[in-house]
Amino acid sequence: TYNGEFYLKEQIESILKLDKSVEGLAGGNNPSFEFEIDLWVRDDGSTDSTIIILNEYMKNGLLNWYGGANVGAARSFIDLIRHCPGYDYYAFADQDDCWMHDKLSSAIKLLENEKKDIPLLYASNAILVDDTLATLGLAYPFRPKTDYKLVSCSCGLLGCTMMFNSKLASYVQTHRIPEKMIMHDYYLTLLCGVLNGIIVYDDFAHIQYRQHGNNVCGISYGIVKKIQTHIQAIKHKPSVSIADQAEELVDMYGEILDLEKKCWLLKVKNYKISFFSRISLALSCQYHFYSIRRAIPMRLRILLGNM
Repeated sequence: TYNGEFYLKEQIESILKLDKSVEGLAGGNNPSFEFEIDLWVRDDGSTDSTIIILNEYMKNGLLNWYGGANVGAARSFIDLIRHCPGYDYYAFADQDDCWMHDKLSSAIKLLENEKKDIPLLYASNAILVDDTLATLGLAYPFRPKTDYKLVSCSCGLLGCTMMFNSKLASYVQTHRIPEKMIMHDYYLTLLCGVLNGIIVYDDFAHIQYRQHGNNVCGISYGIVKKIQTHIQAIKHKPSVSIADQAEELVDMYGEILDLEKKCWLLKVKNYKISFFSRISLALSCQYHFYSIRRAIPMRLRILLGNM
């Protein structure tokens, strides 16, 4: 949380009202079961009534929270993972969204179908809504691709839809907080990919993803707005680049990475060294976007060294 007084109660209430049972899968491989939910909050230095709201819920035993220095959303979420060992699954929650009743049960049902001894990451589509929860459309018109090579060069999945297992969390919990990551969801998607994990994507939406003037991250909707966003992004040089993030992953996990994945991350890490290295990555056929409209601005940003 950070100065989230306007929408925080609505989000917390939606989490408290979640379904806490999973029906068995067809074929009888997985029996029906119930699960428990603990809600943990890290406050990132709020100066509004956020703390008062959190204290009210904690007093009633409905959540746990702790505070710290203002380090931003990405480091706050990574710190939360490290702060809460011992759970089977973890899910990120933004302070201003609204979860549907099957948000977690749908994710668990899919993840329970996968192996337990490898990193698992789930993400879903989301319904974009305005500040009054009026529908603006789906976040993803196409199924996003999750190949680690593409993710290393573009972006991750929506963190507010994510759930991941204890195996993936354990890597975060036993390593330092990265000094350079673009965002926590981008970082975790890429980490799962390079660690030979499985990424499960759900085409159905189980969350209302609120878009308003104070989003830390949001999604542009409307043709004109999307064009403006792409133009601004092409010209903008980010404070943390894909090269910085790749370098962090190599430094932290290089000893356990497959040679192929390590070599690719090194290619991304070094892509700004020369014009030819930028061309090599920008025009690489080893990753593919889901549409030309997406591919052109992203590859152009890489070519300019602004990604």
